[in-house]
Amino acid sequence: MTPLYDRKLQSICITLGVIGLVAMLPFDWWYTRLIGMVCLVGFVVTGVFLIANPAYLSRDSAEEDRPQDEAVRRATGEPAD
Repeated sequence: MTPLYDRKLQSICITLGVIGLVAMLPFDWWYTRLIGMVCLVGFVVTGVFLIANPAYLSRDSAEEDRPQDEAVRRATGEPAD
């Protein structure tokens, strides 16, 4: 997947979430609940596609977490590796 595809999918995901919340929270009519539920299901589905893409899953999280691990070790007094 290209970064442009990810940005489009991310903007669709956020838009669906906002529309779903705006449709469901202030209004109590059956059709706004229906629109809100459809948008929130779409929000969850697009979020799953954003998280479960191969580029995101194949990244190495050990390198990104290293500074935080060192800071936690220093704060707790654990010896370094």
